[in-house]
Amino acid sequence: MAYSKIITDFSYKRYSDQKLSEKAHSIVDYMTNNPHFPDPSPTILELNGKIEAFDLAKWNAKDGGIQFTYEKNIARVELEIELRQIAWYVQNESEGKTDILLGSGFDLQKEHASIGPLKPPTGLKLIYGEQSGEVILKCDVLPNARAYCFDYTEAPFTPESHWNSKSSTKRQIELSGLKAGVEYYFRIAGIGTDPSRNWSEVLVKMVV
Repeated sequence: MAYSKIITDFSYKRYSDQKLSEKAHSIVDYMTNNPHFPDPSPTILELNGKIEAFDLAKWNAKDGGIQFTYEKNIARVELEIELRQIAWYVQNESEGKTDILLGSGFDLQKEHASIGPLKPPTGLKLIYGEQSGEVILKCDVLPNARAYCFDYTEAPFTPESHWNSKSSTKRQIELSGLKAGVEYYFRIAGIGTDPSRNWSEVLVKMVV
């Protein structure tokens, strides 16, 4: 099965304001009720809200004016952030399968030769957040990793257990909404050009 990556650059270098709006609307059309992406984060409804806000700000800025232009630029940045977050969800959920990615509405990158599977991440650490149920999960830098996949699930681990997954381009992530006083299993894998995942050792910690 071919492995692909989607383009996550939504800056002015790649898209004008009009092209960004068209691309975002297209992604919404492709992602709505798409069985391959059942639980996008952010949601399609949230993405649609950012698109509508940008389209309105873009329209208001047509006749110029510093304030309207400023508001349009802010709305664009918020839309770009939303698109990048959904793009990483799509990349992780698809496991890089080209046929699935082609149905997401995102554009695909031209891939260089694969460097092979990444090694398991090392140096897993968990830091408790300021609020109850919040933790920061991190690991050492993994060479050639383009992103990181963070999995967690409640203990004890059984055949019926389900790993919850989050992804980030950074080697650490903040998790919230966990149950205080409950023990969790945590693991991390690097995301590279190879579709396989080599997971770190499992870290077992009680959330406070």
